[in-house]
Amino acid sequence: MKTFVSALRSRLRPSAAALCGAALLVVAAARFRLDLTLCSAWPSRAVGFGYGGLYLVAVLLLAWAWKRGVHPVFAVIAHAVALLAAPFLSSDPLMYAAVGRALSLGAPVGRDVTSALGAGHPFLVPLVPAWRLGTSAYGPAWNAIASLIGHVTKDDLAAALHAHQLAACLSILVGAALVARTRAAFVAVALCPLVIVEATVGAHNDALLVPFAAVALVFWDRRRPIVAAAALCAGVLVKASAALYAAPVLLALLLAWLPSARARRIALACVLPLAAVALLVMARLADGPLDALARIVGRPDVPYDHCTRSFECLPRILFRFVFHAGTLAWATGIVFRLIGAGWLAYASLRAAEAPREEALGWIVHGLFVYFLALHGWAQSWYALPLVVALPYLEGDTRTLPALRAYLVSSVCYYALVLPMSCLESPVLVALSDLAEGLITVVPPIVLLVRANRIPRRP
Repeated sequence: MKTFVSALRSRLRPSAAALCGAALLVVAAARFRLDLTLCSAWPSRAVGFGYGGLYLVAVLLLAWAWKRGVHPVFAVIAHAVALLAAPFLSSDPLMYAAVGRALSLGAPVGRDVTSALGAGHPFLVPLVPAWRLGTSAYGPAWNAIASLIGHVTKDDLAAALHAHQLAACLSILVGAALVARTRAAFVAVALCPLVIVEATVGAHNDALLVPFAAVALVFWDRRRPIVAAAALCAGVLVKASAALYAAPVLLALLLAWLPSARARRIALACVLPLAAVALLVMARLADGPLDALARIVGRPDVPYDHCTRSFECLPRILFRFVFHAGTLAWATGIVFRLIGAGWLAYASLRAAEAPREEALGWIVHGLFVYFLALHGWAQSWYALPLVVALPYLEGDTRTLPALRAYLVSSVCYYALVLPMSCLESPVLVALSDLAEGLITVVPPIVLLVRANRIPRRP
């Protein structure tokens, strides 16, 4: 009896921690919800730090429960509790709601939300002024979902935001179920702090890519790589960034098809110059139909570089704002884009030459390191499609520890966002961004370095 009670208590503690963590997110969201808290009414710095500490406790409780493991039912309940929170950490869902309502009223995809909704529409009030002339930047599948949400919720902004949260939450749970070969595998995906914060609470539409990634993993595991690649490619129906996840897989399949190592290296020697040409072409597409892609490359004359919480930001900030050398700031970004393309090509080559059971590890490793260190506009929610790979990385000492650390550290930085948002001092903004970047990247990088110093088992 004593053994049974002890075992039950050990299981209940992580479950209670998960539910408490989700509940604390609800508390923080009530004070900073997007639809009610504008910069004009932002709390004092002291209040912000208090709620930032509360938020950090919530994430750490979720992380501890995630590490210890809970019954899948408690993972689902944690999501249900988190759904009670309004989005409060990123303004993206406000744009989702505005675009969805505009589409539901019959506005064409390319029409800006202000002209579609009318200047006095309540959905526009909390939007960043620059976004009020924005349009949908996403694919037809997302546009259809957003339009449906706009049709159902009408002009109720809070309801629209919660509907986008629900869509993200269901996408995560479907993805977790698809890759759940065991209960622990389901919990490894469903209770990940990143998915609760950025999908169920944050409503980011990258969560809608998770089922595509999960289907791809299932077919890859069944030795049907072409179908897996097709599933990843289908994600572009949601948003164009899905191509970034598909590219290393497609390249690895192409390289594996070639007859020799020499042929593979010749092919890579052709691919990399093509990538450089593509970057230069993208730089010419600003203000055109592919403006979102063009911003990744940028231009020398922009007021701000398209860069946040990544290694390239510090030199680009110094070049642009200290030395007033916009061309050097832009060139730094181009160098990082080329390094990123080269790194993904290298990971694809290793995947093509590795045994089947190691190939997936190289693809995930390549994408993880890319988002961690080489993607200029670094946002934590971009890693959501990688979470479903966790059950397939058991025993991977190179990637798994660092990836798991990143799935926590990449949402810890919000503890500084709450007190440091709406700042007017450029110096404080720069220092805050630097601190946020360090919180995000230092723990996983330390683990990556340690893992690559440890001799591999034969």
